[in-house]
Amino acid sequence: MNAQLANREARDLANNPIGVCSWIFGHHNYQEIARTAAELGLDGIELLVDIYKHDPHKIKEIFSAQGLTILSMTPDNVDIASPEANTRAQSIRYYELLIEYAAALGSPAITAHEVVGRNQPVDNRTLEWQRLVDSCYRLAAKASQANIQVVFEPLNRNIVSSVINSSQALKLAQQINSDSFGIVLDTFHMTKEEQDCALAIEQCHAFLKLYQIADSNRLGIGQGETPFMPQFAALERIGYHSPVVIECCVNITGPSLSAQKVDQHRLRESIAISAQWLQQHRMTAE
Repeated sequence: MNAQLANREARDLANNPIGVCSWIFGHHNYQEIARTAAELGLDGIELLVDIYKHDPHKIKEIFSAQGLTILSMTPDNVDIASPEANTRAQSIRYYELLIEYAAALGSPAITAHEVVGRNQPVDNRTLEWQRLVDSCYRLAAKASQANIQVVFEPLNRNIVSSVINSSQALKLAQQINSDSFGIVLDTFHMTKEEQDCALAIEQCHAFLKLYQIADSNRLGIGQGETPFMPQFAALERIGYHSPVVIECCVNITGPSLSAQKVDQHRLRESIAISAQWLQQHRMTAE
């Protein structure tokens, strides 16, 4: 990587808000999460919250008090492709309420994905895909009314069934064909499923609205083996100016509204390493 390209990447990153996912803390003490994010010099949060228990205006105040923006939202684990009509309807309704909640927070994006934990169709792949498309059409329509972005995330084949890579996410986004429906790419899952992560970024350029980052071992940047510079070169080439969200984690494997035990010292270290790496590029640009 030559110095000229590194400088171009730095200039691009200067325009990207840097955030962290709240779920990786394993608890939902939002005051503590907000203080930590602010102390590490971050710009915002991707929020996982029980939308039935917490008032969005109070949640927004907690993060605003620390100078943080809610950049995006993580959904609960619901099944919008379920063959059971009632389950699917309840899942769609949850996302509709999440969209309304996001609007009350100030219109961040909401991430969406298949139900985690089912890596094969219940009936067959064609029927499951059609149910997924039909549900996403409904979410996109609701999001358009609320001026919210729904960004769909491909997850690895061990935990989901239909959308495991950027090509499948792109196919879904093209089929939905809505300004309110885009893609989020997660570097951890990309390292498992993409032959060329930089190429995946470029191919999704028209729909890429959110970029989540962790190393190959899901720890902080530089603590694993992911070569990030080619990915940032690709982000620069497509003119990506949307959020970069740190999603490294310790002791836990995925989002949950239940409390989970996390080594907070190791987690903070991983977040800090990632934040410093990203901020160093931004500082170089300035």
